[in-house]
Amino acid sequence: MAKKTVTNEELAAMVQRGFAETATKKDVQEVEKRVSETEKRLVRHIQGLELNISAYASRWSQDFERLQDWMKELDARVSVIEGKKR
Repeated sequence: MAKKTVTNEELAAMVQRGFAETATKKDVQEVEKRVSETEKRLVRHIQGLELNISAYASRWSQDFERLQDWMKELDARVSVIEGKKR
């Protein structure tokens, strides 16, 4: 394979193109800002979801306790009707 020689000017042009395609500090800062804003929005949404889940869980717990009390009451009524103690 033949060895290709590269002139200093060609090498400088290649390096310059490489730097032209590289993100600048400003570009990186803009991306970081967008990511940070997105993260803040996600955190707010997650906190809202956690509050909703907590409220539902509390409600379900109360409903379950009411059902247990109702079952105990029904069991007592059936016991009276059948004349036995359960």
